[in-house]
Amino acid sequence: MSIPLESAPRAGDSLMLNGRPVYFLAPLPVMSLPDDPLLPPELILQHDEVTLDLGQGKADRDLAFQTRFVIFILYLFGAIFIAAGMQEGELDSLAFMLTLALLSIVMLAALLGFGWQVIRRRRRPTIRFNRQRRELCYRDAVSGAPRFVPWESVVAYVHGGTALGATAIGRPIKMEDHSLRLAEYQAHDGLLHNFYQGEGYMVVNFSLENWEAIRRFMEEPKENWLRVDPLPDSQGFRRRRRELWQRFKSNPNKRWLHINLRDYSESWLTMGGYYLFHLLTWWQLPYSVSAWYLRLAVLSPWPDAVAEWSQPLPKSQWAQPSKQYLEARAAFLMTQQAV
Repeated sequence: MSIPLESAPRAGDSLMLNGRPVYFLAPLPVMSLPDDPLLPPELILQHDEVTLDLGQGKADRDLAFQTRFVIFILYLFGAIFIAAGMQEGELDSLAFMLTLALLSIVMLAALLGFGWQVIRRRRRPTIRFNRQRRELCYRDAVSGAPRFVPWESVVAYVHGGTALGATAIGRPIKMEDHSLRLAEYQAHDGLLHNFYQGEGYMVVNFSLENWEAIRRFMEEPKENWLRVDPLPDSQGFRRRRRELWQRFKSNPNKRWLHINLRDYSESWLTMGGYYLFHLLTWWQLPYSVSAWYLRLAVLSPWPDAVAEWSQPLPKSQWAQPSKQYLEARAAFLMTQQAV
């Protein structure tokens, strides 16, 4: 999507685009939040010492939950039809066939939904940031070729929109919606070319926190980076289960009926509930589905040029902040201290 602008955007500017408010955070990404964000940045897929991959937030992390929801629907409809067919004490063949047909329809719908999510996500490719080169890379929407953009020239802004919802009684309502967007401004045509749109939040500060997570990775030492939750996959599930079981075995003060939802290893009750829940939701299948989705739609291999660009550099070759950036950052920090 391209948006015409009368002049080049600057951090701190605000204007109306297509009738909706916009607040620019960059170019020159000097603006930062004084405190740690409230929520872990879900839009970050993974990062290491060199690169950070930016995804689509909850859309990339919800497949395990959605799979459990489908399993719950299978249980629910299966129980309803079996109970209806056994009203006279036995399950007749018609009720059995209807149960199988309905469960097959639910499974087919789930598979079609999974395929549609994969196709839709592949149209919104992952963005990669390289802190040593001070650049980011994204795939061009038309050609699919990688484009490399200097970090200090990236246009970041929060876009105010409208999200549709419904009340508990089904009455439609409209809510404010704020999303982080990334773009390139090209002076020769005066257009702002958007290449990334994050998920929307009703609270504008959550979008600012997402930007802060990216900025800290690119600008600050590792000890200031924000914690990123691991992606939900089968390997992570097995690791977390082993760690939980080891904590439970080594806990000398285990209780029988104590409930602590932050640490299941403190009692027999919560450990039993943990294992029962995962057995009823088919153990690691939801995480396997999530891993398939990530492999097919999210973590697809980068072209060779990007793989080479992502390799670590000797520290002597790291790109350095520009003089303009350093002056703007110093001025911003002085303003913050004055406040």
